[in-house]
Amino acid sequence: MKRIITIGCVAVISLCVSAEPVKLEANNKARFYNGDKLKCENGEFTIMPWKEEQVRGGYFYLDSIPVDTTKKYRLSGEFKLIPGSQANQIRFGIVPSSAQKRQIEARSIFINPGSETELASDCKADDTSITLKDMGNWKGENISLVAFNVKSDQSDLPNNNITPTIKSIVKKDGVFEVSLTGKCGKNYPAGTMVREHFAGYSYFYAGGVAVPLTADWKKTEAIIPAGEVAEASIKRWWVGTKYASVIIESKSTDAGIMFRNVKLEEIEEQGLQ
Repeated sequence: MKRIITIGCVAVISLCVSAEPVKLEANNKARFYNGDKLKCENGEFTIMPWKEEQVRGGYFYLDSIPVDTTKKYRLSGEFKLIPGSQANQIRFGIVPSSAQKRQIEARSIFINPGSETELASDCKADDTSITLKDMGNWKGENISLVAFNVKSDQSDLPNNNITPTIKSIVKKDGVFEVSLTGKCGKNYPAGTMVREHFAGYSYFYAGGVAVPLTADWKKTEAIIPAGEVAEASIKRWWVGTKYASVIIESKSTDAGIMFRNVKLEEIEEQGLQ
């Protein structure tokens, strides 16, 4: 038996035991972050151009559903341009969260497998550089970060014990001196296991990062297969996801968008009870 969560226009959450799959319908203006900036009429929502309604943080739904990443899900919605608006695109995706309902950031799960090594010396929260024993498997790109207290079996993921991005790497006296773009922010002793992580998209944009819109309603749909990955994919569930909601962002600051019928739902497999 499965639980249905349906969020309607009157902010009612209905919980029931049923054979129906889990579903989230983002239909309630009041349950959107920045919902007071949205216009809503007859179930159709409007995101105004930035120059008319300045909004930071996008529009994501505050309610979420439990997610079983061994099952398939469908993310869908209908979108179009504001009448008379210039060209625009949307980002449409999912806000993944852990079992504690903490948002999972890309950098906490986007790893370089096999990059585990150790701190060569103690690090302090105010340090802007740290020393590592071996970085032979590190890529060291400008979106690289250092994660602490890692496990070789990746059971530490999502790992939020992470530094700012790496600025430079210099090999010195048999160890690697890693300069950071900010303070380390952590206190760890020499010998602590670390791993290379990468920055990535702010959210799991399964619906697309640049979906073009037209003057007519257009349905956008994405099927998310079963399984998790330790990377910031826009095709697969991020490792550790236990809850999920939806996010909609207008890419242009000079144009707005309209949307309706936004849903995230489990796909019921045929033949299963």
